[in-house]
Amino acid sequence: MKNLHLLCASPTQADGSQRQNICVGTPLTGTSVGVIDKAWLILTEIAKGPLSVQNVALQTGMARPTAHRIIKSLEYHRIVVRDLLGRYVIGPAPFALVSNYMRDPLGEAVETILQALQQAAATEALLFWADGIERICIAATAPEVYGVQIGTRLPPSHASSALTIFAWSTARRLAARNHISTTPAEFNKIRHSGWAQGNTYADSISTSAPVRDPKGEVVAAVTLAARYDKRTDNHWLNQAQQVKAAAKELSNILAEFA
Repeated sequence: MKNLHLLCASPTQADGSQRQNICVGTPLTGTSVGVIDKAWLILTEIAKGPLSVQNVALQTGMARPTAHRIIKSLEYHRIVVRDLLGRYVIGPAPFALVSNYMRDPLGEAVETILQALQQAAATEALLFWADGIERICIAATAPEVYGVQIGTRLPPSHASSALTIFAWSTARRLAARNHISTTPAEFNKIRHSGWAQGNTYADSISTSAPVRDPKGEVVAAVTLAARYDKRTDNHWLNQAQQVKAAAKELSNILAEFA
């Protein structure tokens, strides 16, 4: 599994024990550089397991606006990133400073599913998380092949991952209407079939299917990217079924970890 590139973090402490909550109102102590102390406190809590902004505020005793402001700065520097449920986890930047780190079970499940998909389809498998009308590549089996690096934020386009994210969200479609030319009928077709196909680059084609959170909302897209050639319709249909199966398996995994 070592070829997979993934943004992830461990949701439990190293000894397997449960998180020790910090009560609301716990005073912040540390050095005279308060923002660094607060950022460190946030990181120590997120390192114990994925947290929303609200839960970060509760765990640290910070005001929610303060926690949100610091988290957004940490996210900008890739010190923290979001997982498939929108929670914050430790990002890739700290891991560049150390050689060993633990992966969370959700990340391991993503790795297993994407690796299996890549081997079955003999092409690159990726996972894009939806963030408004944009999407972020959060996992890939071979990001160097097609140039989509982990953490890359992509604008609206006619790539299959974007079409998948838009097809199941009216709000996103409306927000992106000035960036794409896909018709309502085409989105209906995507929803009916359960998958989308689009052009990633001039010489490649991608196939994607939606990943749903426990509430049934589409939060991500599993994608297969391949160099374009004149393959039969049966080949692309088979690839679509493989992507749909992987997306469904990931959706089930999210339900288990919610």
